Amino acid sequence: MASNESITDRAHLIDFAYATPDRLRKRIRLYDFQVDPIDLPAWVLDHIPSAATAHFLDVGCGPGRYLEAIRSSHPVATAFGCDLSFGMAREAALHSPSLAGDSTFLPFSDDSFDCVIAAHMLYHVPDIDATLREIFRVTRSGGNVAVVLNGVAHLRELFTVLRDAVIAVGGKNAPRPESPDRIKLRAAEPLIARYFASLETFAERRAIVTTDSTVIADYVESMEATFASAIDVQWSDVVEATRTIVSDHIANHGAWHTSSNLGMILARKPRT
Repeated sequence: MASNESITDRAHLIDFAYATPDRLRKRIRLYDFQVDPIDLPAWVLDHIPSAATAHFLDVGCGPGRYLEAIRSSHPVATAFGCDLSFGMAREAALHSPSLAGDSTFLPFSDDSFDCVIAAHMLYHVPDIDATLREIFRVTRSGGNVAVVLNGVAHLRELFTVLRDAVIAVGGKNAPRPESPDRIKLRAAEPLIARYFASLETFAERRAIVTTDSTVIADYVESMEATFASAIDVQWSDVVEATRTIVSDHIANHGAWHTSSNLGMILARKPRT
């Protein structure tokens, strides 16, 4: 099982899981193998009204993928990034002004932004409601919020392999065969509806096919910060068992398959 403490522990996230973008980039590489690729930041921006001239905040900005997309596709728009990790904020600052900060105490004035993006970050927040309340506070009247999360079936085959790998090396606390996210796409809708109106949920599913077991092994290696503290075996052994399982599958079936299952909730702050 995943360690709930590791998923939300601030010191762990800052000093280990997201100290640098390296682990995140290993996970992102998996999506290069989508059969019908989707550029997620571009897809999100395409759904946001008046994005071309908006003033954005990217909460949990990571290394700045959305900030880079805003600068590239909407040169008139302006954007700020904010991330709990100093390392991530430093990387994001290469694209737009960014700072390290806690999403439950955003260092911005009320009604500062036309749109707030919160992509793949709510499951790391100990108090999700407090973060949504802060996002509401800094969003201008009539402004938009875009929350990106994974769906229930996201990478199910990959997490099934992870479970099997833990068992194969003698682990007793094998994770469930599903994404460890504390909150999934549909479950976030009623939480967001407490503060925002006109909710629309957009979901995308993409097949992922690879003949390279290293891609899956690298993904699992990058998940050490999430799972390792909850199992009783060496994480490097789990990574190698993953490589073996996937390699055997490719040898027998020609390729290894999974699918991404994610989406966005777009909502509007009621006008006052």
